[in-house]
Amino acid sequence: MKNENTRTILERSNSNDKLERLKTPSLKLNDRSIKTLTTNFLTPTQRDSISYRFKDCKGMSCQGLRLVHYRTSNRKQLILDYWINGKARKYVMPDYNPETFNVRHIEKKIAELRNVYGNPHNLTWDKDINIGEKTAKISRFKEQLSETSSKTIKEIIELFYAAGFPKIRNDGTSPSRTSISNMSRYILGIGDRKHSFKLDEDASRNGVMVLKKGYSSFTEVFKKHPTKFNPDDYNNDDILFKPKVAIYDGPLIVYNISELTTELVNKYLATSDKPSIKIELKLALSYLWNFAKHQGFIPGTPENPFKEVRISKPRLTHMTEWNKKEFTQEQLNLIWNVCETIKPEFPGQPELFQLALVTGRRIETLLNLKWSNIAFKETTEVYVDDDGNEKIIKYHGIISVPPWSNKTDDTDKLPITNTLFQILKSLQLVRDTQEPWRRFIDWVFVSPRVADKEYLRADNRNDTAKARLKEPRHCWKKIVSLTSLTGQAMQKMFRTTYQNKVDRLKGVKSSWDAITITGQQDTRAHENNYMNKKLTPKVVHHFTQLDDDFSEAFKTRKNN
Repeated sequence: MKNENTRTILERSNSNDKLERLKTPSLKLNDRSIKTLTTNFLTPTQRDSISYRFKDCKGMSCQGLRLVHYRTSNRKQLILDYWINGKARKYVMPDYNPETFNVRHIEKKIAELRNVYGNPHNLTWDKDINIGEKTAKISRFKEQLSETSSKTIKEIIELFYAAGFPKIRNDGTSPSRTSISNMSRYILGIGDRKHSFKLDEDASRNGVMVLKKGYSSFTEVFKKHPTKFNPDDYNNDDILFKPKVAIYDGPLIVYNISELTTELVNKYLATSDKPSIKIELKLALSYLWNFAKHQGFIPGTPENPFKEVRISKPRLTHMTEWNKKEFTQEQLNLIWNVCETIKPEFPGQPELFQLALVTGRRIETLLNLKWSNIAFKETTEVYVDDDGNEKIIKYHGIISVPPWSNKTDDTDKLPITNTLFQILKSLQLVRDTQEPWRRFIDWVFVSPRVADKEYLRADNRNDTAKARLKEPRHCWKKIVSLTSLTGQAMQKMFRTTYQNKVDRLKGVKSSWDAITITGQQDTRAHENNYMNKKLTPKVVHHFTQLDDDFSEAFKTRKNN
C-alpha cells in the first residue's frame, strides 16, 4: 500500500507570490504522523524541499498550517499561511521538535496568535501576524534590556570586585594596590569584607586582589558578609555619608546606578568636612559609575555626574609647608654619609635614597627598577655648548625607567653618571656577595622578607611583586634619626631639591631643558607641553654637571 505521505507537490511562485499546487500531499496533525514522516524528494526533478498540508485543519483554527520537509537537513519547518488586506502572507513558526515544539505547542501557539491577531467571529485575520510579532519582540527586547541595565549600586559593587577592580580607560589594567586599598576602605569598610582578600601587584604594577583562604569567589565574600544597611537607621530623605559607614553598608546601595546624579553625590558628600575624605569617596563612586557605564548598565549617553562635583580644598594644609621645601647641600651630605654608614644594617636599601638624591626620581618609581632596565655600556660623546666649546662627555650606560612605573606613563632614560655608577655597583655587591640569592631576582630593590633558601637554584627565579621592596620606612626612619632631621625631612624633598638644582644649572635656559633632566612629562610645573624628550649630548652634559656637584660634596666624607 502506497504511503499517503509520499505523494508529492510541485510548487512555484508567480508574480503575486501565490503558490500553484499541482498535487498537494497531506498530513495528519499528530506527533506520530510528523515524527514518522518519510518524503520522496525524487519528483520529475529532485527537490530540496516538499510542502505538506494538514488535512484535518480545514475549517479549524489551524487552517493555513503546513509543514515543509527539507532534504539536506531533515528540518520540519512549520508555516502558517494567512491573508491580510487581500494579500497572501506566511508566518514562519519554529521547527517541529518532539520535545520542545510538538503538536501540543503548535496548537497552543496558533490559539495565542488568533487571540491577538484573528477575527473572533471567523477564521480570517484582522491584523498582520508578522508585523505584530516583530513589534512585540522589539518591545520584549527593550524590556529585557531595561531589566539588564537596571542594577543597584549594591549589585554594581559586587560585580566590580568580581571583575577585579578594573580601570576603564586602559583595558586589562587596574589601579595600584595602594589605590585599591584606599578606595576599598570606603566602598567595603574596614571589617571582614576588606580582610577577605590581600593585595598584590603584577609586573606592570597593577593592583591584584587575592582572596584569602576560606573564600572561593567574591560572590562568597558578599554572601558571608552581607550589607549592614538598615532603613530604620535613616530618615526617608537621609542618604548622607556617615563616618565609618561604608558605601556598601549605607543608603546609597538601594539606588539604581543610573540614579547617581550630581545632586545626589553632592548630598552624600555634604556631611564630611574633610576634603581628603570627599575626594576618596568621589573617586570610589566614580570608579563604580564608569564600570557600570562600560558594562552597559547605564543605557543611553548619560552625563557624567562627577563632572560638576566640586570639592573645595583649603589653601593651606599640613602639607603646604613641605611643597617647596628642599634640602641644603649640608643636609644632603649628611644623608649621603649616613646612608653609607647604615648599609650593613639595611642591605640594599640606603642606596634607594642615594638614587633619589642624585636622580630626583620619585621613590615609588625607583622601587620598580629592575636589573633588566639597566644597560651598562661605556660611552663617550662630544657636546658643543652655546659658546661653541667642545666638551667630552663620558657615562657608563643607560637606565630605562619603564612607562608603567612613572606618573607620566612615558619611558624615562637616565645616563649612568659616575656617582650613579657607584650606587649601582654598591647594589651589585650586595646582590653578588653579601646576599647571592638576589641573583635570581630581577628587582633592584628586594624585599628583606624574601627567604634565602627559596632562591638558591637558578631554575627557581622569583620576579613577582612579592619579592620587591615596598616601603623602606625603617631605613628612612634611621636616616632621619642619625642626621637629626626629625621633623625637618620628607622623602618628597629629594625631588624638589633636584628640580631646583636643575633650574639653577648653567646652560639650562628653559623649562624644556629642565623636564628632560627631571623626567617630567610636561612643563606645567615650569611652563607648557614638551613631548619630544631626547637623551642628547647636551642633556647628558647637564646630568654630569649635577653629578660633579654632588660628587664634590660627597668627597668630604672621604677626606674627613
